[in-house]
Amino acid sequence: MKDALIQKVYSFLSEIHNKFPYMGFKFGKGEVINTFIVEVTPLSDYENNKEYGLAEISFINEFTSDTGMEIMFVSEKSINHINGTPIFEINPNPINPKNQTPVI
Repeated sequence: MKDALIQKVYSFLSEIHNKFPYMGFKFGKGEVINTFIVEVTPLSDYENNKEYGLAEISFINEFTSDTGMEIMFVSEKSINHINGTPIFEINPNPINPKNQTPVI
């Protein structure tokens, strides 16, 4: 079950990364609350990218329905964050497409 769960999240985030290659993701278990967490960068897309936001909401509903577990998407500024080393990362240091420098 755990491998299938991780693969489900990885597949979704890979699909999003293919659409928005300047976005980055870290996936792991939460430190403040006991749930799965996806840290999303850059903050501007986490807050303003409507297409990404709709896909995130749809995935959360599907994930919860299919697994009975909770998953939370947060920005790098959130008090909720991954405890220890992430299970996996996709583009953890995204490049800002406007100036091709790492987003901090």
